[in-house]
Amino acid sequence: MKDYNDELRTKDLESINLTVVRICNLEIDRNFSGVCESIDLTVRRLSLSQLR
Repeated sequence: MKDYNDELRTKDLESINLTVVRICNLEIDRNFSGVCESIDLTVRRLSLSQLR
């Protein structure tokens, strides 16, 4: 059920041109700085693609 709800929320958010980045809690707990770096890179990549 959870996966289905996540899928619905993702589709709703993507329908208004938002990008969903899912990161598991364990990854955040174990590698917070790496998660932050990954989010930063994703935002930069998406920002650059909008400039083109």
